[in-house]
Amino acid sequence: MSGPPHRSWMYNRLLPDRNSYIEEFLNGINQFDAFACRQADFQSGGKYRCPYLKCKNRVYLTPDEVKMYLMYKDFVKGYWYW
Repeated sequence: MSGPPHRSWMYNRLLPDRNSYIEEFLNGINQFDAFACRQADFQSGGKYRCPYLKCKNRVYLTPDEVKMYLMYKDFVKGYWYW
């Protein structure tokens, strides 16, 4: 997938055995969450837009819900900018 190299972790979440997550992916999810929690939408409502494939950045969810979706599913394609 093309895009900024610093966002490649978003689409590379599982180790080759597919039984565990890549450390870079886990760190990226935590960095994404920390960034999203500093934004005005979260500060005023306790939720932020979910970049999960099916939510397409249109649905507001709690941080735990977003992280759960992203752990088990993919980011929407082309989601490079936070």
